[in-house]
Amino acid sequence: IKQILEYLNVCDCNMEEGSLRCDANVSIRPRGQQRLGTKVELKNMNTFRGVEKALEYEVLRQKEVIETGGKIVQQTFLWDAQSGCTVPMRSKEDAHDYRYFPEPDLMSGHGLTPYMAEVLTSSRAVADYYEQTLQFCNDAKLAANWVMGEVLRLQKDKNSMVEMLKVTPKRLASLLILVSNNTISAQAAKKVFDLIEAHDKDPEVIVEEQGLKQISDTNALEKVVRDILEKNQAEVARYKAGEKKIMGFFVGEAMKLTKGKGNPKEINRLVSAMLEKNL
Repeated sequence: IKQILEYLNVCDCNMEEGSLRCDANVSIRPRGQQRLGTKVELKNMNTFRGVEKALEYEVLRQKEVIETGGKIVQQTFLWDAQSGCTVPMRSKEDAHDYRYFPEPDLMSGHGLTPYMAEVLTSSRAVADYYEQTLQFCNDAKLAANWVMGEVLRLQKDKNSMVEMLKVTPKRLASLLILVSNNTISAQAAKKVFDLIEAHDKDPEVIVEEQGLKQISDTNALEKVVRDILEKNQAEVARYKAGEKKIMGFFVGEAMKLTKGKGNPKEINRLVSAMLEKNL
């Protein structure tokens, strides 16, 4: 709750200065009894440790009252941190209903897991960065993975605020679009990501300067794969004999010959297709 209030700029949540207080209701039920007993309200606790100790004390106090034949009276208590006990404040004649309304799942529209949503909303700055990235890139999960991984890694390495990174949300989105349309590989994208931060340049410029564009041309890749299969007949025979895992060898060779620029998905497709043709 404290994190949500800070995130929404509701208050600074400085508990020691009284910006955030906590109330808690405590009622106990002897083992075997169906209904909870009369509740007691603990008011105005201002530290997490105080809440913990107050709850522990009040449970034991109520248990002792019941076990000694006493009766729990509905009333309000304060927590005295110095004495380490709850102190009566006032009694209540009538109980009031407490109504709870489930909040909407603000991340459901992006198809994120609860864990992803938790990480991305760990601070307002990170959440804003993610939302701004989605203004330029509509792949919510891909953007989430990169913000959770590379962006937070870079922020930690530089010990900087996320909004101060040279890899702005717009630049990250541009980089992710280059990955999505197969202009560059995911591996090359990580290199580009770091170069954006190092040189303060847009990803498209770095891709051109570094010659990192991915080869997706089917005709060009087909020639590479064909040459590899013809030069490695022993490995082809092993594949035909049922050793399917050797397919990784052919893909690896193709990636070497293309200097890592070959589109791995297209290479995998071509290797599989050509092997099945019994070359």
